[in-house]
Amino acid sequence: MQNPNNKNKQDPEDDDQPIVDALSSLGWVEESDEEPEGEPEEKGFMEQINLFREQNAELNQRIIELKEEKEDLHKKIENLTTQNQELIEKVGDLEKGSEYNESETKDFEELSLTIEEKDQIIDSLEERLKEKEKIIQDQTDKITDIQDEINNLEDTVEELRSGKVETSDLSEKIKEKDERINELNEQVQYLQNDTIPKSKYDKLEVLVEKKDELITQKEKDIFELKNSLSDAQKEINELEQQMETFSLVKKDLEKKEERNESLVLEIEKLKQKNITNEEIITRLEDKLEQTQHKSGELTGKFELEYSNMQYRLKEKDNRIKELIEKQKEFQDKISEAEQIEDKILTDLQTLKDEKLKLESEVEKKDNEIVDLKKRIKVLRRETLKS
Repeated sequence: MQNPNNKNKQDPEDDDQPIVDALSSLGWVEESDEEPEGEPEEKGFMEQINLFREQNAELNQRIIELKEEKEDLHKKIENLTTQNQELIEKVGDLEKGSEYNESETKDFEELSLTIEEKDQIIDSLEERLKEKEKIIQDQTDKITDIQDEINNLEDTVEELRSGKVETSDLSEKIKEKDERINELNEQVQYLQNDTIPKSKYDKLEVLVEKKDELITQKEKDIFELKNSLSDAQKEINELEQQMETFSLVKKDLEKKEERNESLVLEIEKLKQKNITNEEIITRLEDKLEQTQHKSGELTGKFELEYSNMQYRLKEKDNRIKELIEKQKEFQDKISEAEQIEDKILTDLQTLKDEKLKLESEVEKKDNEIVDLKKRIKVLRRETLKS
């Protein structure tokens, strides 16, 4: 540190030289233009903007594809509806002629069930289309929000280029400059305590205050910029989730398209089957006309045979009634015999139980007799001994 007395003898410009050097080392000379230090952050913003634009383009392309798929589904639904109506009309015609051929009834029922299933599938497809339209609208709104965010980021980049906003790298430099400010403050304090003129000290103090205010403003701008980046990252995450949702929707639409193709094949089969049924009905109608033509000649014979058959059926009915009455009599006799048999079995079981009881008592008495005989023998022996 130089002696303050020597400084007073030097030129005033030389007296200001230490302060000027200190401020120049910090890059805070008022007259000098400061180079922008936000190039890395500007590059990061440009990368995010490009990424947003790419995602925006992908979403727009996806929306176009979804709209095309929606139009295709609409066309398929219209075709299915038309074909379904035609099938319903054909089923009505086939049902009118079903009384001539009972074997076709099951086919008619199956065809009706198939038509009902097709109606349900059409309703389901229409509901899915409504859901897709809602998703497309949501994605359109989201793209608008993203475009606004891109515009905001572009404005931020322009501000960075003009030097109005500092980025995160500036924080490290601010710390270094804070240390330099502290050192400079110590020098100012030392000079103030010595012989530095009051005007020079005031000038330095004003410059330091301005730099402190500038640092505070820069820190505030950096904090806001970080918040903006955090919000942009959240938007990116939401877009990624939307892309995943689009992927799932696409898979679901592919499955629906496969199902529609299978339905088209089934409808073609039903058409062929209907054509075959119409041919069968035509042949049956021809046979019916021939039969009706011949029926006039056979009417008398059929009536005679019919009378004979009625007489025979009446005799058989009477015979059946007699057999039913006899069967009823036999059943009554069998029931009575079963009741008698049950009673006999019950009586036999009772007798068996009584017999077992008596045998048990006889066995008990035999045992008592044996015991008495033994006691008599013992008494006789004792009597003989005495």
